Formats: sequence, C-alpha cells, structure tokens
Amino acid sequence: MKLVSAVLIVVVLLSSCNARKTVYISNKTGNTITLHVDSSYRATHAIAFTDSLDGLRIERKKVFDYGKGKWTKDDKNNLEDVLKHTKVINDSSRIAIDMPHKTRVSHIRFDVEELWVNIK
Repeated sequence: MKLVSAVLIVVVLLSSCNARKTVYISNKTGNTITLHVDSSYRATHAIAFTDSLDGLRIERKKVFDYGKGKWTKDDKNNLEDVLKHTKVINDSSRIAIDMPHKTRVSHIRFDVEELWVNIK
C-alpha cells in the first residue's frame, strides 16, 4: 500500500511540473542545408520561429529550447505557416527550393513538449 501511494505521489509531482518546450528539426536530405524565410513574410509576421529559422544551417539535426511550458495548437500552426514561407538551400548546389509540401510538424508530449519537423 505504501508503494502504491509513493508511486501516485511521484506521478502527480511529475505531471504538475512544466516540461521543456523544444523544437526538433531533422535533416533527412543527406546534405547540409540552410533555411531562408521569405523577407516579406518575416517583415509582416512577428512570430518567434522566423528569427530562429532564418539563416539556420542544419547538418543532421537542430534542437531549440523555448523554456518551460506547453505548446499549443496555435504554436504548431504558426510553425507550419513559417515553413510554408521558407526556402531550403542545399549547400552542395546552392539552389533555393521551396520547403517540400510533405513537410509536417508533429506535436510530441513525452517528458518534453516538442514540435518535431523532418525535412526530406
């Protein structure tokens, strides 16, 4: 009985703590890439993700820590919107292409609050 009570207390304590909020970007293209957010979009939309993504060079992965708390559906939608206005520059060819339409943002909640992006 004491063990069950102790486990319940630990579960309550862990669930009441604020998890870290991160954005995880995975590069599956096989080459180093640089992200470039459209300047006209950046000028008209003051979203935190635009500053983080513009000019970002990714070899395999990047993880951004946004403090503690929870991601909302609006946060996920904002990141998806920024990605729609982002070009991918492959370092081997230096040609800018639009972000692939199949690029999705996943919201993961397991010990951390994470928005996960796979660029293929």
